[in-house]
Amino acid sequence: MTIAGWIQVLALVAAPQEAIKLMSGDGGGFLNTNSAHPFENPTGLSNFVEILLMLLIPAAFTATFGRMIGRRRQGWALYVAMLVMFLGGTAAIYAAEVHGTPAQHATGLHTHVIAGSLGPRRIAPFGLGTLRTDTPTFVIFLVGFVLIFAVLTFLSVLVLAPFAQALSSRMLG
Repeated sequence: MTIAGWIQVLALVAAPQEAIKLMSGDGGGFLNTNSAHPFENPTGLSNFVEILLMLLIPAAFTATFGRMIGRRRQGWALYVAMLVMFLGGTAAIYAAEVHGTPAQHATGLHTHVIAGSLGPRRIAPFGLGTLRTDTPTFVIFLVGFVLIFAVLTFLSVLVLAPFAQALSSRMLG
């Protein structure tokens, strides 16, 4: 039901559009909320898979390019150039987000004050569903996750490129 009291009927055909959204790179999505709507992205796992695909698909394209022209090093060079631009853009955005805007500073609102006020600081009791962040176990999990993520990023390029090469060789000749 909407705010005005009307009953809203949705077509709910978002799932087939996800691959198109990821391949086109124009964002938006079926419900025009950049995957923030629960019908497009209902869980943290689906969000992780979508972000992983948004990183893996362009990486696979660079390897495919290198194989198609017969010079794999150019594909890797293109991948490194994309990675440098991505990390540079991420660093610039992070710096801008941390420092806030002049309007925020003029009113006395600072980023750490806003972020700190978004939720109360309650300490959850440690149990089966929690993991302390000040233990070696957390560090091992964190390092393991980063390593697995890095391996999946580079391994996907190596795994998907032969399939793309086989498909392109069938299409081209």
